[in-house]
Order: sequence, then C-alpha cells, then structure tokens
Amino acid sequence: MATWTDPSTVNTGPNDPVTSEFGTAALENAEALAEGASGAPKIATKNQSGQRSTAGNVNFTVTGFGGARFYIGVRNTSDFPQTFTINTSTGSYGTAQTLKSLGQGASLTLHGYINFSDGSFFSIDSIGLITTGTVTKTGAVNLLRFTGSSNVIFGVHLMADGGESAT
Repeated sequence: MATWTDPSTVNTGPNDPVTSEFGTAALENAEALAEGASGAPKIATKNQSGQRSTAGNVNFTVTGFGGARFYIGVRNTSDFPQTFTINTSTGSYGTAQTLKSLGQGASLTLHGYINFSDGSFFSIDSIGLITTGTVTKTGAVNLLRFTGSSNVIFGVHLMADGGESAT
C-alpha cells in the first residue's frame, strides 16, 4: 500500500526545485488516494435510499455529483401494464424517460448508472434486458427522480459519486 504525503509538507512553490521527495509523493499519492491510505482524502460517495408504496416519486438530492449508480426493486400490482421512469432537475424537471415498462403483476430488479454531465443512463433488469437513454437537462443536475405510475411500488438505493466532500 502506498503512503499518503500531505502536499503542504513538500516544497511546491513556483521556484522550488523538483526533488526526489516531491516526485515520490506525486507518484504515490495517486495510488494512496485510490487505496484509501491513512490521511488521504476520501473519494466522495453519497448513499441514499427511498421507497414508494403507492404511485409517486422518490427524489434524491445530487447537487455537485458527477453521476449515480442505482439499484431498484420494482413491482406492478395492477392488472394493466405500468411504467417506471427516471428524470432529473436543473431547477425544473424535464421530460421523464422510461426505465422499464412493467407487465401485469411483474416484479423485477434494476441496476444502472446515470451520468449527470451528459444525461445518459443505462439500466439492466433481472432478466438481462438493457435500457439506455438520455434525460433532458439544461444545466447542473441537482435532483434525481424515480417515478412509478399507478400501482407501481418500488425501493431505490442510490450511490452518487464523483463530487461532494466526504466530510
């Protein structure tokens, strides 16, 4: 495991010479960061969960993150097909995109990823079918919404990553 060196303890001024100490720290700090070495900053990940037992939304605050992985259990309790959607807000919500159309009485799990920089997403369901798409966005994403239509119950675990401070 690499050792983390606090950058403030190494000469890093504009006129300081590049020393072997500086070079070693530069090489090892990237590895120490990835390995979670003692004293190294943590890579930001925010875990959130939510559920809905009737038609409605589950919203997640994702301000300052680069994207999110999601894990979903969803069930259609209706005698008719229903939809399950994903949407983002940059101050107001755009058009929701279908993650899955659920047949009568269908239950399944979904997992996937949404990239907040370009709005692209994918999900894979429990029988291996992949859904891809792009959500409408006009700026930095601050909210992520999952919505089940009438008689769709679901739970979502979201892991936003790549941004907010871990403290």
